[in-house]
Amino acid sequence: MKEADHSSDEYKGTGYEVFILLLSALSVFNIIFYLLPDLVPAATEIVGIIDLFISLVFMADFLFRFFTYDSKYHYFFKNWGWADLLSAVPFPIAKIFRLFRIIRIVYVMRKNGVDKIRKEVSKNRAEVALFFILIFIIIIIELSSVLVVQFESVSPKANILTGGDAIWWACVTVTTVGYGDFYPVTVKGRIVGIVLMISGVSVFGTLAGFLSTKLVSRKEDTGPDPEITAKIGEIHSLLKECRGFQDDLSSRIGELENNIPGKEKK
Repeated sequence: MKEADHSSDEYKGTGYEVFILLLSALSVFNIIFYLLPDLVPAATEIVGIIDLFISLVFMADFLFRFFTYDSKYHYFFKNWGWADLLSAVPFPIAKIFRLFRIIRIVYVMRKNGVDKIRKEVSKNRAEVALFFILIFIIIIIELSSVLVVQFESVSPKANILTGGDAIWWACVTVTTVGYGDFYPVTVKGRIVGIVLMISGVSVFGTLAGFLSTKLVSRKEDTGPDPEITAKIGEIHSLLKECRGFQDDLSSRIGELENNIPGKEKK
């Protein structure tokens, strides 16, 4: 018996798959990050917080794939669904299974082919851009948090002292809110803040463009459905044929009436 084709269940779209792929690569890098020397404790705390967030995203991804797969048995046991579940567990020994996510996504994307991916990216550029923006925000928040807490640790006047403080500062800075409760006091820390603010303006400008594109596309989609238009054309053709048949039938009936014996011709 031929095995069912589950390629449509495996592939969730180029933008989404690339987002999960890059997030998996970031989580693997974070495992190596703990081995880097001369890191302040607050920097490893930041990586732990980000890793917990990544674990939540991976759990949501597992549930999304599980419930949208036609054959849940096939996904869990034959398509490395068990590895997706284990990779979402925020324990050090389970994080090695995140490599399986990278391997599976690369395999599925290669299976779909470069041409199909290129066409999908061209068709859904706004959605793909949105996923790239999301992964960029995660990376820039983690990187800027680690750098600022590392640079600020050498100053006695520093007020960004913990990983939570650094992530809070990075979030309010990238969104250009800037509450002012935490701020860098060193030159290197302020340079990180400048780069983060510029990145935030660029990111949210792109998001505004994305929303505009979606609104415009929605207006364009309100036009007539080509399938409905074609069916209306078929109905018009049938009505014309019926009229022609009716005229021909009336003409024949008139001829027969004229040929009836004893009937006065008009």
